[in-house]
Amino acid sequence: MREKPLSPLEHLARRHGIALGYRDALGGVRRASPDTLRALLNGIGIAASTDADVHHSLVDGRNDSWRQGLPRTVAASAGGRLEIALPAMSGNARLMLNLEYEDGVRKTVLVDASLVGSTMVDGRPYERRRVTLPADMPLGVHTLLVTTGGTEVTANLLVAPPRCYLPDDLRFGARHFGVAVQLYGLKSRRNWGMGDFEDLAEFAEMTAAQGGAMVGVNPLHALFPSDPGHYGPYGPSSRAFLNILYIAVDQVPEFADWAPARTAVHAPAFLSQRDAARSAELVDYPAVAALKLPILEHLFQAFRGRARVPGNPRAAAFATFTKQMGAALHRHATFDALHEHFFRKEGKWDWHTWPEAFRRFDSPQVRAFAEEHRERVEFFTWAQWEADRQLQAAHARGRSAGMALGLYQDIAVASHPGGSMAWSYPDAMIKGASVGAPPDIINPLGQNWGAAAFSPRGLRQSAYVPLRASVAASMRHAGAVRVDHVFGMQRLYCVPDGAPATEGTYVSYPCAETRGVVALESVRNKCLVVGEDLGTMPPGFQQRMAESGALSYRVYYFEREDGGRFLRPEKFPRQALVTATTHDLSTLMGYWHGRDLDWRDKLNFYGKPEDKPAAREERRQDRWRMIDALVEQGLLPHGTRADGELPEGLLASVYAALARAPSMLLMVAAEDLVGDVEQPNLPGTYQEHPNWRRRLSIAIEELRNDPRMQAITAAIRRQRGGR
Repeated sequence: MREKPLSPLEHLARRHGIALGYRDALGGVRRASPDTLRALLNGIGIAASTDADVHHSLVDGRNDSWRQGLPRTVAASAGGRLEIALPAMSGNARLMLNLEYEDGVRKTVLVDASLVGSTMVDGRPYERRRVTLPADMPLGVHTLLVTTGGTEVTANLLVAPPRCYLPDDLRFGARHFGVAVQLYGLKSRRNWGMGDFEDLAEFAEMTAAQGGAMVGVNPLHALFPSDPGHYGPYGPSSRAFLNILYIAVDQVPEFADWAPARTAVHAPAFLSQRDAARSAELVDYPAVAALKLPILEHLFQAFRGRARVPGNPRAAAFATFTKQMGAALHRHATFDALHEHFFRKEGKWDWHTWPEAFRRFDSPQVRAFAEEHRERVEFFTWAQWEADRQLQAAHARGRSAGMALGLYQDIAVASHPGGSMAWSYPDAMIKGASVGAPPDIINPLGQNWGAAAFSPRGLRQSAYVPLRASVAASMRHAGAVRVDHVFGMQRLYCVPDGAPATEGTYVSYPCAETRGVVALESVRNKCLVVGEDLGTMPPGFQQRMAESGALSYRVYYFEREDGGRFLRPEKFPRQALVTATTHDLSTLMGYWHGRDLDWRDKLNFYGKPEDKPAAREERRQDRWRMIDALVEQGLLPHGTRADGELPEGLLASVYAALARAPSMLLMVAAEDLVGDVEQPNLPGTYQEHPNWRRRLSIAIEELRNDPRMQAITAAIRRQRGGR
């Protein structure tokens, strides 16, 4: 039976990488509605509101591919071939390629241009010619200019390595472990109510002392200083900058001797508020911001005064940083100042609601605002520098303490549509849609994460600048990164605004180019890449990811054999990071006691009434499967039961089993080190669960000698041959 012919709308959607449908986690096929296709096409800048729009877009799109000669950005390789569309030439013509490399070096080469195709556009003959690029092209993003017969073709050439960086010791058989911590949740006797970069440095040194090679952290991306109540790390303002609330105020150099700051922090009211924030069960972000930001403003004034002294080393370092970060930093700092102005004075949180003149970073009104509020913009610039300096120091201290990798940072899948990234690069975003996840077993209604997706067309037009900045920012001070929802390098599930999450579909990205960006920054920064490949996976994705040198992300709960048995350690892949759990899943203690199921009961997260007892029974069986697996491996004694309290040594035994895996990396959840029951985040909730606010049950100072932590790390070292 022949399939129904595609409509013009479907042809247009397919041409631009918008899926007409997809196979869900249960194996069913879901078709995208015409409304969804039109919304997403319009969102990436392809007119599709009416049938006439669709017709014109189809015709113009076909012709533009010839008129433009090349996409605005294209993946290329040294010595590789490139096809360029040009007005018709005669015979086996030769072309002059004018190249400007990323470092400013210019090169002109004359190359053969063989004919591979032709057509008529606007009554004029066009040809597609194949050329060979220079074999000595360096890595980077370069500019190509081809001129012939009065026609110019310009494109950016993304020249990336074929594989991501991998340290030599891992290539030759080493296996490392580390600890993943939610930085905000670290307790210490000196912080001001949430973990900070000094806590991170101390935690890294402590982990190194236990034989760990890395410390994993939640995304550290920039949030919204004027609204500390917006604290979700996976909905950042910008992935290219840092959350300034992580600054350890007492570690800012000016803090030691700047009298106004010292006076302020010794005031009784301040001490009372600090102690309340420090002892709170959950992180109170507004309270922390109320403590930190005024003192940081004092310290900024101290810095400004001292920076006027000729030869001041801090002033020179600040100038170097601002020059290195360039216009993007100024744009972000300007956004923070604007957001503060419009939110606090007019209650306008989202920049889409600001006066129209302020909705573009390059308007005269924005430039005038930045000039008029120069000191405030400089404050946010300075705060980014101080955050960067402290993060760099934390990474360096971990490495100096003996860590092979140091920090393992997390790159969120997208940013908030009302944030700095979307404001700074509006043409690089899909408008009128949000990133989410399709319906699956856990979330049968799908998910809408409220995050802004990059437009594939917009990325190409921008030479991938916002994506490159996002990736490079997390690799600057890290030995490894976790790419959240790594499938986003190939496709993202996008939901039109106002539609239920079930009405989304996938938008595809030029995979060679997005993977090239990650590989390029990985090699430049000598930073290992782990791809979080959980969820609905594109066909063949894991193989392509492995070929690119990225590590897979394997979670103990999900890795099963026939009959639901937990996967034996030797069957885990070598090119992977293994872990028992993640921030979105139950801790081991919570898993054993069914705390995640308690939350599902409370919030009625079940599709059908019978799903509730079925989930409890499945967990009961899983406890027995876990015990059976650990007993079989000699990690728990025979006779250990799964129908009572947590068996002694269970947590250490689970990590010992994972430590036996050949996988390159093993990550321990900090919550498991201290035996906490609650998980950091419960997907699908907003205010119903205290997401991103939970703190570890004990402080760093006590954790150093905690017997549970020592038992788990000792068990791992025994299996991995560490000290």
